[in-house]
Amino acid sequence: MIITTNPTQHSTESDNYLIECCGLLAHWVGECPEDTDLKQYLTESYGFGDLLEMDKAGHVAKDGVYSYPNDPALHPFMRFERQQETVYIYAYGIVAICYKDARPDFITRMD
Repeated sequence: MIITTNPTQHSTESDNYLIECCGLLAHWVGECPEDTDLKQYLTESYGFGDLLEMDKAGHVAKDGVYSYPNDPALHPFMRFERQQETVYIYAYGIVAICYKDARPDFITRMD
C-alpha cells in the first residue's frame, strides 16, 4: 500500500494536521489487509450499520478531486493506493473507494 498525504498539493496545512483531520478513517483504511474487502471492513469498523452511498451526481476525478454540482471541489487529505482500489479521504468524513476493475466508485460519508 502506498499512502500519500495531500496528494493534490492543494492544502497549505501540515501533513500531521491532515492526518489528524482524517481521524479513525485513516487508521481503518491503513490497517485493512490487502486481501480483505475494504468496504466490508470499513462497515464493520464503523459499527453503525451499512455504509450509505452518496448521491451518484458526485464524481471523483483521476487526480482524486471530488466534485458535486454547485458545490466547491474537495481535494483529498489522504490517498491510499491498494492492490484493488484507491481510497481518498476528504473533509466532512467523505470517503471514496475507487476500484481498479470495472466496479463503479463507492462514495460515502462516515461522520
